[in-house]
This record gives sequence, structure tokens and C-alpha cells, in this order.
Amino acid sequence: MEVPNSSSHHRKSIRLKEYNYSQPGNYFITVCALTQEAVFGVI
Repeated sequence: MEVPNSSSHHRKSIRLKEYNYSQPGNYFITVCALTQEAVFGVI
């Protein structure tokens, strides 16, 4: 599988413009791996 050229991808930001993300709180993140290996464990 070929790794895409990161300079050719432009994603629209889904962040709220009025929200201060530097404040403490709960956040969800998504981590994608090219080989889809469970490098952080299995859920």
C-alpha cells in the first residue's frame, strides 16, 4: 500500500471556532495506522 502525499490532502477543520481547546476537558482522538495493527492494544 502506498502512503499518500500529505501535501495533497486538505481536510476541513471540524473544530469549533468559539471553543477554547486549551482548557481542561474530555477529548476524543482517532489514531489511524497504515497497516491497521493494534499497536496500542485491543478494545
